[in-house]
Amino acid sequence: MMNLTKILGLKREAVLLDSWLYIAKSMAAVAAGYLIGRALPLTRLDMITVLVGVMYNLEPVNLHGIKGGLSQLLASALGAAATGIVVQLFGLNVVTVSISMGLVLYVSLKINWRTVSSVAIFTSVYMTQFIQNDPQGLPSLLYTFRLRIAALGLGILVALAFNWLFSVLYYRRLPEKRMELVKVNTVEGIDHARDIISGDELFSRDGFTRLFSGIFTNIEMVAGNMAAMLGEGRRSEEIRRYMDILWKLKEVNHLTYDTGYAVAAGQEVTPGDREVALRSLKAASCLLASVDFLDKSDTDRMVSCYEELRILAASEEHSLKGRIGENIRRIASDVLEAVDMKKAEII
Repeated sequence: MMNLTKILGLKREAVLLDSWLYIAKSMAAVAAGYLIGRALPLTRLDMITVLVGVMYNLEPVNLHGIKGGLSQLLASALGAAATGIVVQLFGLNVVTVSISMGLVLYVSLKINWRTVSSVAIFTSVYMTQFIQNDPQGLPSLLYTFRLRIAALGLGILVALAFNWLFSVLYYRRLPEKRMELVKVNTVEGIDHARDIISGDELFSRDGFTRLFSGIFTNIEMVAGNMAAMLGEGRRSEEIRRYMDILWKLKEVNHLTYDTGYAVAAGQEVTPGDREVALRSLKAASCLLASVDFLDKSDTDRMVSCYEELRILAASEEHSLKGRIGENIRRIASDVLEAVDMKKAEII
């Protein structure tokens, strides 16, 4: 039975990102989008766009969904208009198809230079390869434009409605789940660096970079979720405290990342310093692992690990030297500060 649960279940990180809730929300939103889209005489002609619009705009935080939906709708409208004008003036051929795509990419990058809207790209293809006939049976770019924007707009509206409906379920535990995710990632990073320092694991540039790239991506995602919730005035006092802890954990990960590369660069570490570094990282990992943002923390274990890490961080006898030593000291200090911020709730 446990093996079956392990096979069918999602990874803990996915659960902390509310993946089951996302699946349920997606199913409900797609069902609603399908029923509404089929009931309307115009949008029923393009159910693909309605459903794509729904799925592309489902977000755990309302503000992100609104911003993303408006950005996609604007990019699609401007791109479709540009494509329609080019095709209307110069006909449909290989040159106008390529120019239309270039215009859509240009418009999308003007709106947001960091990303190109895949919905806008699809709109360009749609406007040249899926031209609709008007009620008189004649091919019409204007009718095609109206159908595309109406269908996409409906999909976005359905997604925003379900973002709002499900926000009660998401927001209830979203900050705690996101902080637990970052904590789990941070412990994983510390343990990996400890294995490298001890020699139990060889340093792999690709593997090490991939691990910490994922950690930093998650931290920025969590920071974005928290900032959006602050913008909506949700749980402001708690969110600000969590964000302070988040920045401490972000610094811990930067220091851990730098420590791994310092070891890979061949910085010499005396046997005594190596032992202190390993003890400090083990205590830091133990302390963070004992903290639970979702449930009651392991108080006995936390107190023990906290005291050991505090002694190692404060002791002159255990003072470390060089770049690795400075990183270890700051990791210990940041972990202690992060736990102190949380201690009011968990002790």
